[in-house]
Amino acid sequence: MTTFRAELDVDRVRTHFDFARSGRIVTNNAATTQPPRQLLDLYRSLVPSYDNVHRGQSTASLRTTALFEESYDTIAGWLNAPSRRTIATYRNATEAHNAVMYSLLTEFRDGDNVVTTMMEHNSNLVPWYALCREILPRFGVRVELRIARFDHESGELDLGHLDSLVDSRTKLVCCTGASNFLGTKPPLRSVREIADSSGYLQPTGDRRSLLLVDAAPAGSTCRTWMSTICRSLSTSSWRRSAWACCTRRNNCWPDPCRSSTAGT
Repeated sequence: MTTFRAELDVDRVRTHFDFARSGRIVTNNAATTQPPRQLLDLYRSLVPSYDNVHRGQSTASLRTTALFEESYDTIAGWLNAPSRRTIATYRNATEAHNAVMYSLLTEFRDGDNVVTTMMEHNSNLVPWYALCREILPRFGVRVELRIARFDHESGELDLGHLDSLVDSRTKLVCCTGASNFLGTKPPLRSVREIADSSGYLQPTGDRRSLLLVDAAPAGSTCRTWMSTICRSLSTSSWRRSAWACCTRRNNCWPDPCRSSTAGT
C-alpha cells in the first residue's frame, strides 16, 4: 500500500474562513468548528428553493432530495471510499460513537470484551464504559472493558500492553487517530494488525476484532486512514455506523490538506 502525503498548508486553509480576517486563532475544532465560507454560500444558495428531504413530491423537495443524496457520492469520493453505501453521517463524532455502540448492542456475547485506550476523548470511552458496566449487565450479559495504557514519558500508545489485552473474545478495539490531550498519533497500521490477529468470530464469519478509529482529532491524517478503512468494509449497517465515527462533518472543507490517497 502506497500513501502520498502533503504538508498542511495552514495559510491556504485559513482563507476559507471568515474568522481569520479578524486575526483570530481558533483551536476548538470539534462540534463548534467555524463554518467555511463555501458552506455559508451553499446555505444561501439553497434557501430560495429548499424543501423537505425524502418527504415531498414538489419540484423543490425533489431537487433538495437529489442534492442531499449526491452529497454521499461527494463524501465517498473525497474519502476514496469504494461506495456511498459505506458512508453514514452524524452531527458529530460523539453522536456517531453512540450510534456504533447501540448498533452493536445485541451482538455482544457473554464473556466478550472491548479494548480501548487511555488516550481517548471521552466520546470514545464513555459509551463503552456504559455498555460494559451499566447497559449489558441489566440483560445478564457480562462484557469486560479493557483499557490500554500509554507511555508517560513519550505519550505514545503502549502497543505491547494493547496487544496483551486483545484476545479471541475481543469483539471491538477502539483507538484514537490522534490524542487530543497528548498530541501523539498511535500507529494505526499496528493497531489494525493487532485487531486482525485476535481470531474473534464475527457474525460475518470474519475472524478478527472490529476496529473503531476516532479520526476527528487526527487532522490531515483523516482522509488517508478513512480511505484504508472504507476499502475494507462490507455494507452491513453496523459497519457503516462504526466507520462514520472517523470523521466529523464540520471538519471538512474544500481541499483541506491537499493529500492524495492514490494507490491506497
